Amino acid sequence: METNLQTEMEHSPQSRRETAHHNEGPKPHLWAFFLSIVFTILAFAAVASEAVSTAFTIPFIIFLAVVQAAFQLFIWMHMNQKDHEFPLTFMMSGVFAAVVTVAGIILMIWW
Repeated sequence: METNLQTEMEHSPQSRRETAHHNEGPKPHLWAFFLSIVFTILAFAAVASEAVSTAFTIPFIIFLAVVQAAFQLFIWMHMNQKDHEFPLTFMMSGVFAAVVTVAGIILMIWW
């Protein structure tokens, strides 16, 4: 009986998914960590350097923040794997609401 249960567990979709996750190893996490450190250094250098204009620095830092947020979501929080559609939907809804709110405030102030 134990061998039948073990055979069923080995062929279940969840065990295949877990095996695939464990086989990827730490390589993507190490790359994401390394790139996050590099992006942080680039952001600091852009702010600390007087050679870079403010008109470039602010969009550059926002771009680096978006990339680092994507690393957080997809590498560290595993949002690219199955069964994460529900939280991802709510996060994207929050982003949409924030963009609409900020756009509305900007239109009210400058129009």
